[in-house]
Order: sequence, then C-alpha cells, then structure tokens
Amino acid sequence: MGNWWTLAKNKLKETWNERMRFGRSGLWFVLLELATLVMICFGMGSVLKNRADGLEPAGILGFLTVMTFLVAFGNGYLFSERMLFGRTARVDRLLAVAPRDVVLSTVLVAYLANLRPTLLSPILMALALAHAWFPEKQIPLLGLAFLAPFFGTALAVLAVVLVKKFLNRLSGLAFIIAPALQVGGLAGTVWLVIDLAGRRTITREAWINLPAFQHLLWWAPALLMTGGILLFALARLAHLWEETQWQLEGRGSRRQEKNQVRSILALLSAFRLPPPIQAVILKEWLSLRRNPLTTLRIVAWAIISLAPLLSPGLRSLISTFPSPLIAVFAIWFFCFGELVATAYQAEGRRLGLLWLAAVSPGQLALGKFLAYLPLALFAAGTAGVMILIFSLQRASALPMIILAFTGTVAGIALSLAPASLSMNTVNYQGNSLTELAFEQVPTTFYSIASTIILGGLLAAFSIAPVFLKSTGMVPLFSAWIGAVAGSAIIGIAGIAAASYLLKRRFLL
Repeated sequence: MGNWWTLAKNKLKETWNERMRFGRSGLWFVLLELATLVMICFGMGSVLKNRADGLEPAGILGFLTVMTFLVAFGNGYLFSERMLFGRTARVDRLLAVAPRDVVLSTVLVAYLANLRPTLLSPILMALALAHAWFPEKQIPLLGLAFLAPFFGTALAVLAVVLVKKFLNRLSGLAFIIAPALQVGGLAGTVWLVIDLAGRRTITREAWINLPAFQHLLWWAPALLMTGGILLFALARLAHLWEETQWQLEGRGSRRQEKNQVRSILALLSAFRLPPPIQAVILKEWLSLRRNPLTTLRIVAWAIISLAPLLSPGLRSLISTFPSPLIAVFAIWFFCFGELVATAYQAEGRRLGLLWLAAVSPGQLALGKFLAYLPLALFAAGTAGVMILIFSLQRASALPMIILAFTGTVAGIALSLAPASLSMNTVNYQGNSLTELAFEQVPTTFYSIASTIILGGLLAAFSIAPVFLKSTGMVPLFSAWIGAVAGSAIIGIAGIAAASYLLKRRFLL
C-alpha cells in the first residue's frame, strides 16, 4: 500500500511497545476510555427519560457533531505537531521515503488517535440521543462519527504544516488555541447534556437551530469530499514540511550568543555565589529563555494584572474579596505556579550530568530556589497594581507589597521540596513546541502535588492577615510581622527539605 502505510504501522507498533508491551501507562488510558463509555451510558439515562418537546433534532445533533470536529481538530493539531516536528521527526526525514508518505502516515496515526471514546464523546452522546428519540438519524450520525474526526484531523495536519512554515512566530499562540478548542468542544457537550437533563429552554435558542445544523444527510458527502481535497493538498504541500525541518534544525544548531551568557555570569558573580550554584542558575535561566511559553506566561501576567485598571467590572469584583492579596496570589499562581512545580521535572533524565559536574544536592536545591526567586517580583508588581486600584495609603500599601513578595518566596521554597522527587523521572529528547510545553506542565505525581501545595500555601497567606484581624487575636501590625517571619521559616525549611530529598534521589 506504499511507504506511508509502513511508516504508520511502525509508529503504531512503537506506541504499543512503549505503553503496553514494555510499560503500563497504556493501561491507564484503557481504563479511562472504559470509564468514559460507562459515564456516557449512565449519564445519558437522565437525559433520555423525557424528551424535551419543541426541540429541532437536527439542531441538537448537528451541534454535537460540530463539537466533535472541534475536539478532533484540537487534539489532531497537538498530536501531529509532535509527530512532524518532535524528536522522531528527524529520523523520518533521514529515511529514504518521500515527505508525502511521512505526512500521510501522520494523518492516519493522528486520525486513529482521535477515534478514542473520550474524544468521540460528543458524537457518542448524539448517537445515544438519536437511538432513543430520532431513529431515522442514526445512520447519518454513524457515518459522521468517522468523518468528522477525519476532517478535523486532516485540517489540523494541514494547519500544522502551514503555520510552522509561514507563521512560525505565531506557533506558540496556535499551541494555546488548539487545546482551547479541544476543551471547548467537550465543555459545550457537557453544557448541552446538562441543559437537556434539566429540560431548560436555552436549547430552543435560534443559534442551536442554525440552518447549517439542520441537514445532516448532506454533511457526510460534504465532509468526505472536503477531506479528500485536504489529503490531496497535503500530498502536494508535503515538501513544505521537509523545508521547515531543515530551517528549524538550522536555527536550533546555532550557538547561544556569548555576550548574553557573559552578562548573566557577570551578574551572578556580583553576588559572590559558589561556581556550582552559579552554573545551576545560569542553566535554569537559559532553559526558561529558550522556551517560548515562558514569554507567553509573562505576557499573560501583564495582561491579567493590568486588566482591572481598564475594566470597572473586574475592579468591582476584586473589591468584594476580603483582601486584595487573594487576587494578587491568584494571578501569580495562574501564570507561574506550574513553572515552579516543574522546576525539577523539566530536568529530564540528566542526573548523570550533575554527578559529572560535582554539583551537590544542597547546591542544586539552593541554585533552583535562587533561579526562581525573581518570580516573586511579579507578585509584588501585581500588588502594586492593586494598590493603585484601591488607592491604599502608605501604611497599608507597603505591608501588602512585602507580604506578596515574602509569601510567594515561601511558596516557591516549599513547593520545590516535593517537586524535587520528580527529578530524573521524565525523558525529554526534542525541541518541538509540544515537548517544550510539556516541560512546564506538571505530568508526574510529585509535580502535581507541588502545584497543590503551592496553591494551598498562597491561599493561606492571602487570608491569614484578614482572619487574624477579624478575630482580634493579635494586632494587625503584629500579624504582618508574623506572616513575614513565618514565610522566612517556611522558606528555609523548604530549601532544607529539598536538599534532603535530593540526596535520596542522587543515590538512585
């Protein structure tokens, strides 16, 4: 059937060997898919008991089909971007196969990945509705259950090739939009099912019954023909993928500019830190700098922090909080919480390099803490914005900035302790945008636990002064001083705990 079929079979075998034959991670995916089917079967029971009169069936079923397409496009974009520009993409390019075969095999593998019950839940729920309420719609929907993911996958692969070739600077934005579409499709499905279960009237709105949602019989041939056109376009434009691979590899092979490294080293040398700690901080800052999501986090922080100045609605919402620190810590946690929790997970399996560099566990723990310490300045900056919003007096403004800074410092130090256990547990072997993004997304148990601990500590710091003031147990000034002293103790304890846990990790 061609080289594209052989490539697709090899990729599927690799996935089988990695997740099922020589690993057990695939079992969790199987259990998740089975749980999804069970939830759909039992969850639709409450919906199917009573038919909501006055609803146009094609409007409901068409809406769920569109949600299936959104989920398939979002997941297909992320999946195909990793296949075409991940760590294994170079191997595909070096093989004696045409770029057309590589791209078409990617379409097939990504399409099969989109046929998981979890991702097909919108169309599966539509089939359940059609079986109970509209039997005449079952056959068209059954065809759309395979055609909608196919169309979404083919369009996603084409989007990946074109974005990486012509709009590479916006590829980071596309990486945010794709999962948003995926989550939006699933959220829209849940919303409609809850609406039907409650028999509300919102599903009778005109937008549910748009003309585009009505004629399901025409959808199948239209999607089939459009999908074929997309495959033909991908086969003709496959050379763009190979050209982009050469360009990205050429950019990745450029050395870091020496003057930038020297300026950072000059800054670190001014603090008279030991050379191993300076090396850890330098490596961490350069790793964060090369990741485009770091820039996106900073931009998101700036937009969210300044939004209350421009929106009266947000100002009134924040004014209802017991303390402005709640908004300060919430914004900081949303933008940078995952960044701290993945500080050790992002190291990958590079523990041997630390041994060779003679970096002790204590030096690594202190270097990591100092590398992420500047993030606390962002919390202080958000606190300054809140001071401008509420026009706080100097007596209240200064303690607020100090507590925002010290509370964040304590949270960073404490959350790095459990995060250290994720050291040397995740393997990163590529520079694609997907793999760079997963360096800043908690994927291990310890990094997820670190995120929860960080959020809990920031919540405690945001409400502790208010609680002490309302109870009258201690004066307000003493409460601020106690909070600052407590953050210092927590910070020292967090660094010591991380050093101790890293000693055990170094023995592995």
